[in-house]
Amino acid sequence: YAEVAPLRRLDEAGADGSHREALGGALAALPGLVGGGTDLYRSVLDAYALVRSDYDPNMVNSIIVISDGADDATSDLDEGAFLARLRDMVTPSRPVIVVTISLLDDAASGTLAEISRVTGGSSHVARTPDEIVRVFADAVGRRGAAPGA
Repeated sequence: YAEVAPLRRLDEAGADGSHREALGGALAALPGLVGGGTDLYRSVLDAYALVRSDYDPNMVNSIIVISDGADDATSDLDEGAFLARLRDMVTPSRPVIVVTISLLDDAASGTLAEISRVTGGSSHVARTPDEIVRVFADAVGRRGAAPGA
């Protein structure tokens, strides 16, 4: 996986403005990162563990996964084992939601939708690289919103 920005509060000040602004700038690099070869399952589990370890009850604790939904790398987990492990990590009293953005509208995006469902997040589709920023902004805006909002 590729971390495009460190884990920080969106309103945290940085050298060039807020972290929200820095994150927006980092999004411009995303189309160039498309190319496969990711261990989706391990990446999601690692990210979930990281956010859970720094849990802040006063914030929306979330992860945004942008992927084609395929687990391309050689992994020690199959989809069933991965989802079981993710379900075991979910703690309703300390929610960490996973928002997923699928880069393709195909069968593999079902895995991303299931990740979001298991964690109480939302799932989105960006059909072209140009849609990524718009869909990302929409996804970020919906974190923590009531279902259907």
